[in-house]
Amino acid sequence: MSWAVLLGLLAALLLLLLLSRRRARRPGEPPLDLGSIPWLGYALEFGKDAASFLTRMKEKHGDIFTVLVGGRHVTVLLDPHSYETVVWEPRSKLDFHAYAVFLMERIFDVQLPHYNPSDEKAKMKPTLLHRDLQALTEAMYTNLCTVLLGDTTEAGSGWQEMGLLDFSYSFMLRAGYLTLYGVEALPRTPESQAQDRIHSADVFHTFRQLDLLLPKLARGSLSVGDKDQVCKVKGHLWKLLSPARLAPRAHRSSWLDSYLQHLEEMGASEEMQARALVLQLWATQGNMGPAAFWLLLFLLKNPEALAAVRGELEQILLQAEQPVSQMTTLPQKVLDSMPVLDSVLSETLRLTAAPFITREVMVDLALPMADGREFTLRRGDRLLLFPFLSPQKDPEVYTDPEVFQYDRFLNPDGTEKKDFYKDGKRLKNYSVPWGAGHNQCLGRAYATSSIKQFVFLVLTRCDLELTSPDAEIPEFDLSRAPPRGCRQGLRSVSALLQNETSQCSRALKPRQPHPETSSLTTTGRKGREGVSCSLQGQPCVTPGRHPTWGRLLPPVGPTHRGLVMPHLLILQMEKQALRAEVSYPKSLILVIFFMNRVFREEPWLSCLAVLIKSSIFI
Repeated sequence: MSWAVLLGLLAALLLLLLLSRRRARRPGEPPLDLGSIPWLGYALEFGKDAASFLTRMKEKHGDIFTVLVGGRHVTVLLDPHSYETVVWEPRSKLDFHAYAVFLMERIFDVQLPHYNPSDEKAKMKPTLLHRDLQALTEAMYTNLCTVLLGDTTEAGSGWQEMGLLDFSYSFMLRAGYLTLYGVEALPRTPESQAQDRIHSADVFHTFRQLDLLLPKLARGSLSVGDKDQVCKVKGHLWKLLSPARLAPRAHRSSWLDSYLQHLEEMGASEEMQARALVLQLWATQGNMGPAAFWLLLFLLKNPEALAAVRGELEQILLQAEQPVSQMTTLPQKVLDSMPVLDSVLSETLRLTAAPFITREVMVDLALPMADGREFTLRRGDRLLLFPFLSPQKDPEVYTDPEVFQYDRFLNPDGTEKKDFYKDGKRLKNYSVPWGAGHNQCLGRAYATSSIKQFVFLVLTRCDLELTSPDAEIPEFDLSRAPPRGCRQGLRSVSALLQNETSQCSRALKPRQPHPETSSLTTTGRKGREGVSCSLQGQPCVTPGRHPTWGRLLPPVGPTHRGLVMPHLLILQMEKQALRAEVSYPKSLILVIFFMNRVFREEPWLSCLAVLIKSSIFI
């Protein structure tokens, strides 16, 4: 029997099983929409443009509904008045941790023994507050000066060009890395600062290669070449951020020391600690650079907003006790007295921050709505909030919600505006860029201070302008914070150093793929078993590979492209079945296990062995 016939028979059997078990809406449950494609439901539409899809579903069903997405029933809640009930519900009812662990393993190959996100959060929270937060803020300012002003000095004078996204992302991540993970040596000398610039640039360029592939990695749509690249980049990052490599670094943050201690207490190996540190680099730095990009872009495209921010900063400099070129830090009280810049940042995040707030429904649950209605949620479903649609883009909450208004979050007297209304009632959650409730971002104060310090330095120490000021603002890609196809260039930078008149600049060019800087040696094996790699003799877990599942997916050639999405869905079901997360029929479990092996092109004997071993389920 040919492979095509076998796959056809198995697919038909699976389809019959699924069609015979189509879910029906029970009394008291939200409106149910399964779509026209069995099992897949609305997976393709959701993945292509979640915002447009959910907007259409809201118009059809209202502000709460359940849709079928890739074998999962997802209940979407779009009533901002009711968010508070969800985000503070205890983990025993609505849990985020299982999904977070799944993403840790799938994207960053991190598997921590005895991992408890609540314990980790409790231990790390003190390192991002009060005195430790002040230390982070001061170190960030120093490191921003090191990389931003130091690079402009080394580049020489004259106007140069650079992509605005790379400009913002590189300096923010490099300074953030030095702040959290330590610097070359103390006291800071020109030589050690030069080494910091070189080393942080290596970290950024390597990280950026992984960052560009993260959307594909999350979706499981990597090509064979992408898998090789991800393996190499991850290996180099693990080497750069290994505990042994970080041990001699000076001025390490208390956050890093506490996190490493936490990993050691859990029994994580040094290799796994390095992987966890790469995960944390992404978690702590992955959004600050893109947020700074959007903020600068909105300012450069809105002269009135730019003039207002510059005027506010000029007032701060007039009250300062020393010239800006001699300032070694921005006191917290100064950072807290920037209402115009705060409003610009809030408006930027309102327009561009689009987090999904997800919870796994652990028990059958009655969800009370703010308007008095009550809906029943089923155990095993997923609950999703999408504040980007409501309240952030809701025309009832914000006038002209698609338009950037720099003073939207300012009262007429210049104080922060906090009163926004929907359905005649004041909103508590009128913008949710940092998450909410139990899972609100711990580092939001550090991130906010860092972005404001970066903007302060750029606007007070540099001259900058767009090379194409008439070009439209690029389309926002909801699958990733950086813009899709952004070609906005930044023309400048002239840093005002020491005498405040000498002009120095950095070469700024449109974003280009950076060449591989890794010295990592890899070995690849391609064929029916996929691709593998090694690092100094140690196996490297790569996308599509999991210790439980063994071999990688086969190369995505012309005959396999149509099978990628079904395999991912079946793989998810297999994991759920093994972890007893979902009670599938025994006959369906057999088909799931068998088809996983078929999609991986495993030998016939292996597939038959699965059939024999799985016979206990029937």
